[in-house]
Amino acid sequence: MLTSSLVRQRSVERLVASGKGAGYLRRFWPTLSSLRRRYPWVRNSKRHVRMIMPKVSYIVARTKNNVIGCNNDLPWRLSSDLRRFRQITSGSVIIMGRKTFESIGKPLPNRVSIVISRNNSFEADNLIFCKDLSTAIFVGDIISNIRSMKEMFIIGGEQIFNSMKNYVSKVYLTEIQDDEIVGDSYFNMEFGKGDWSVKHKEFVKRSELDQFDYEFRILEKKRRPIRTRSALNVVGKAMPEAELFDLIKLRLPVR
Repeated sequence: MLTSSLVRQRSVERLVASGKGAGYLRRFWPTLSSLRRRYPWVRNSKRHVRMIMPKVSYIVARTKNNVIGCNNDLPWRLSSDLRRFRQITSGSVIIMGRKTFESIGKPLPNRVSIVISRNNSFEADNLIFCKDLSTAIFVGDIISNIRSMKEMFIIGGEQIFNSMKNYVSKVYLTEIQDDEIVGDSYFNMEFGKGDWSVKHKEFVKRSELDQFDYEFRILEKKRRPIRTRSALNVVGKAMPEAELFDLIKLRLPVR
């Protein structure tokens, strides 16, 4: 059975895939009253409808001395943590820097990979290159709203983690129980009890699949930063419409 929400979602997807301009999409956009009835998370201001954007989450592994990488690679082997990473991020937007993408080597399946880089010579399905972080977040917001995703993920590296720390509301943190691993990139974010709450915690012992003992935690910010955008911004005001539709056309993950 198709709900009205699903019908609208598929209609928007077909419209985006057709490559028609943002002006056409604005005519298609529902009225404020119908939008608020269907989506209680939509806010309005005096001038524009404002839409709540997906929350920004970090997913990161670090050692006790905050190392997250060495020579553009992970200096450990944790198979169970990689499996958890795949389960958590599957079907979502993931945003990363150029070096992180180079260390992975390819777009991850069943996810939209947004890479912050001016070099877009690598072409593949579900892979988008953006020139800067703000453009990457904007494109991630567009895709997440079209697909009704409530969360998108920052997966590295150090500079991007530092740039988004005021906007992150949830962190999936793996802490490796070792402080002697040497690295050249770090994740120094602290999680004080006054600002963050622990929603889940588990300890995993070293095994044949996992090189080190580690602790996995899910932390949520007590005062979640709510990001909003004008609906007009979402349908093409923030960047040239031709560039916007070219970025997201036919590059949505399969569900």
